Amino acid sequence: MKYTYFLLFLLALLPSFITRDFTPDNELRYLSIANENLAVQRYFAFLHHGVAYADKPPLYLWLVMLAKKVLGQHHLFLLGLFSVLPALGIIYTLDRWVAAHLSASWRLMAPCILFSSIFYMGGAAVLRMDMLMTIFIVLALHTFYRIYIGEIPIRKGQWIFGIFIFLAIFTKGPMGIIIPLLSSLVFLLISRKLRTFSRYWSWRTLLVIVMPCIIWFYFVWLEGGYRYLENLLFHQTVDRAVDAFHHKRPFYFYGISIWYVLAPWSLTLFAIYGQAVKNKIRLSSLETFFAVVSISTLIFLSFVSSKVDIYLLPCLPFLVYLAALLQARMKETRFLRFCLAIPALILALAAPVLFFVPSIAPVAYTLPVLLCCGLLNLTGIVALYFIVFSRTMKRSVLTLSGGMLATVFVAGCFVGKYNGELGYGALAAAGKNLNASHAPRCYISLEIKRSENMDVYLDAPVVSVSKETVLSGQYKGCILFLNHKRTEADKSFQEYLHGMPNTVVATNAAYKLTH
Repeated sequence: MKYTYFLLFLLALLPSFITRDFTPDNELRYLSIANENLAVQRYFAFLHHGVAYADKPPLYLWLVMLAKKVLGQHHLFLLGLFSVLPALGIIYTLDRWVAAHLSASWRLMAPCILFSSIFYMGGAAVLRMDMLMTIFIVLALHTFYRIYIGEIPIRKGQWIFGIFIFLAIFTKGPMGIIIPLLSSLVFLLISRKLRTFSRYWSWRTLLVIVMPCIIWFYFVWLEGGYRYLENLLFHQTVDRAVDAFHHKRPFYFYGISIWYVLAPWSLTLFAIYGQAVKNKIRLSSLETFFAVVSISTLIFLSFVSSKVDIYLLPCLPFLVYLAALLQARMKETRFLRFCLAIPALILALAAPVLFFVPSIAPVAYTLPVLLCCGLLNLTGIVALYFIVFSRTMKRSVLTLSGGMLATVFVAGCFVGKYNGELGYGALAAAGKNLNASHAPRCYISLEIKRSENMDVYLDAPVVSVSKETVLSGQYKGCILFLNHKRTEADKSFQEYLHGMPNTVVATNAAYKLTH
């Protein structure tokens, strides 16, 4: 019964893993890359529709490829475990790490706060390598601290420390080494023990980081040549950091995004930090380390040119558990309960606000929408009751986190109804049906984002074309996928398509070009 909440966390995400479609932006792209490179037997220097794809190290893509080889096709449920199990592993590691410093109440509240944070739960619910990298970073930092306090033999710890760092690098890249290096360096500097730096970053540590990297880079060079290796080592690292070609954001970006990344707990967590400063709480060694990891990582990420909200994921466990460690040593205050009451009040207004939304934007009062809003509304009311009358954080926190997880569970049960808007599975199926008697298979797309990754469903390439080429008739007999919203204003194009066999899927449609 000790870790029963792990099952509840997993249960909350299960329906969406079972019913939802793959999203086009990243998930479908990873599957497309896995399929293409399995077909040509490339495992280090990846291709994406014939073009070099050096954006990511291979570990996560290997897992996707392995799952495909074992099962014969891609299953979101299995692939989802590569995100949700690391998320639970992080909580398990931190729970054991701080067990001696937290009360039973906070050992229950802390994981509930962390898992129900918007971007942590989101990171566990999507197919990305960020959560996998984060668990390796957490395990590396945990190993470092165990060496620091003498809980693990130095030589053994050095090997383990290096292995976890390499796995983090092999999952997502340089962040896997920079975060542990920066955190340990700053912590030792603050602790006035910088002279012991080589105790952690010894030749053993470097050996298990450098040697596998050399082997990795060698196989990359064999498969992809010098240009691919240069792209992997410099363009995807230095260029992203200095002058990003994707996701370029200002320095202060994370100072703003941290508030909604940690929602609905950001006000409560930062109120705890403020109260600790006001009370002049002297940080313990563990609290100092958690603070150093959080702040140094946040500052480092702010200096990197390429910024995405999910990149904050390695910070979140330490921010939440630092607050738990601090609050466990302080009294609950009215101000803290007030900060907790704000998200509770917002949730309590979910259902009433829903009825005013149509005056601003159209909303469909479907059963899933009504159920989810009703759950959030009830959650907020009950949490407010506990805050006002019980004057205790524990019941309020558990109510809010439980209500959010219940809402995610209910939403997941209905998400399959919206797969037409979410992904391209239904659209691809419609295209295959229209093309049932036609050979060879020919698929083209117009005004559909990342439509090339539909090859995962179609086992055939999808070529993006222009209206002019469609009107020219050179794709007669092909299946055209198009976005209705972006093409409906062109009357001549609509006249050209009139009468052709078609199937509409949400805002998209599949047409069989008969002339």
